Amino acid sequence: PCTGATDAMNIIVNNCCTVTQGTVSGDQSVCAGGDPSAFTETVAATGNGALTYRWESSTINCASGFTAIPGATSSTYNTPAGISQTTYFRRVAINTLPGPVTCEAISNCITVTINSLPQINAVTSKTYCAGILTSAISFTSSTPGVSFQWSRTISSPDIGLGATSGTGNIPVFTATNSSTAPITSTFTVVALNGGCSSAGIQFSITVNPNPAMQPVNNINICAGATVPASQFSSNTAGATFAWSRTNELIGLATTNGTGNIPSFTAANAGTTPLISTVSVSAFYTNNNVTCTSNPSSFTITINPATKVNLSLPFDTLYQTQSIVNLSGGTPVGGSYSGNGITNGQVIPSTLPLGNYVVTYQFTSANGCSGSAKDTFTIIPGTNLITILPNPAPNGALSIVALPEMLGASVKAYATNGQKVGEWILTGRFSSYQFKWAAGIYIFDFRKGKNEIRKKVLIIR
Repeated sequence: PCTGATDAMNIIVNNCCTVTQGTVSGDQSVCAGGDPSAFTETVAATGNGALTYRWESSTINCASGFTAIPGATSSTYNTPAGISQTTYFRRVAINTLPGPVTCEAISNCITVTINSLPQINAVTSKTYCAGILTSAISFTSSTPGVSFQWSRTISSPDIGLGATSGTGNIPVFTATNSSTAPITSTFTVVALNGGCSSAGIQFSITVNPNPAMQPVNNINICAGATVPASQFSSNTAGATFAWSRTNELIGLATTNGTGNIPSFTAANAGTTPLISTVSVSAFYTNNNVTCTSNPSSFTITINPATKVNLSLPFDTLYQTQSIVNLSGGTPVGGSYSGNGITNGQVIPSTLPLGNYVVTYQFTSANGCSGSAKDTFTIIPGTNLITILPNPAPNGALSIVALPEMLGASVKAYATNGQKVGEWILTGRFSSYQFKWAAGIYIFDFRKGKNEIRKKVLIIR
């Protein structure tokens, strides 16, 4: 604008203020919270006086709502980072003449479009057993039109997913873990929208190992012995165990259980071995996912107890007797032991008077042992009754009696208590031919205060 002044001489001086707005840099798009590029001058503003500037902004549109930006008085302007909504900017060029006289020109409007940051929904971490086919993981967002980008850490050994980064969803893959402990890969995912990236989310995929059972040795034991508690183990620390077995009556009350098999007393009421087959599996649980081993099997064999009997063919031996071979133990083939017994023989002449215990022990082919005991007495050399030979072949024997035993009553009994004969001893030397079956018989001699019992073995 031009202004005029009139002096006393009517001289007119024209002061004309002129200014051009110039041009500032163009529109741009920025992610929410981002830092727009500085606005620059592409065509300078001009004026015929002193030029100053005022930057203004509006959140409405390019035509209204503008207010001055405090401190923004340069020809260029760099808006601070963190702008959160679409904003409109313009520059006002101000020309000042003496007087002062001012005039203004408004530049083109710059639009800074704010693109909202995309959002990505949380993903739950996954745990699988090795060898399992995983499920695909699909990412979702409430922001339409977004894409996804992911990357992950690499465990050692790796989880079976070949790629370590990618776009889109996580594909199906077979989980792998060749170690004995869990392995974990951590995934970081961002959503992308118009060059804007969301804050990353993280989740993990863990692959548990499949535990392996350590081999269990078969158990072979005799009835009546104590079967030790089992001690199951796995190559994976923290594994638990479950077992089941076939239902033979081996003395173990239960046919299944968890943990180790407890100790028990072996049982076998039969005459042949009992074999129970046990199947054991290991279980490993992590993140509420349980992985199972292949079952391992072993057997518990309970051999029947060896039934051993001992019935000595004599109950007394005279101290004057020489070597006596021991017999009467069944099954045959065992060994005799006891005080004064060597190599299955006893020498009465070397023993003091008194009672002696003979132990007969037999071990069967399956390794099971049994024993039985019987007693005899060493008496002084005087023998009121002598029976010979003893054992008596085919029942033929002689009874030698001292005079004080003449007229004694004699009763013969089988070992089951049945009386098989009765007579009076009439001579000091009497010979007999008994037709009884082979076996041990008890001869009971009685006269007055003298009571003598003899064992006689008849062999055929």
